[in-house]
Amino acid sequence: HAPVYVPEPQHPEYHATSHDDIQAKNDDDDPEEDPSKEHEPEDDDGDLE
Repeated sequence: HAPVYVPEPQHPEYHATSHDDIQAKNDDDDPEEDPSKEHEPEDDDGDLE
């Protein structure tokens, strides 16, 4: 009975991690919300000119 109770609490923890992974992927799919695009060197170059 003891071994059956151990894997039970570990199940919900694994699910939470999977959810976080999906959210991170969604951010990458959105180029408009991507912080990498805002920090592009092209924008800096235009401002310098």
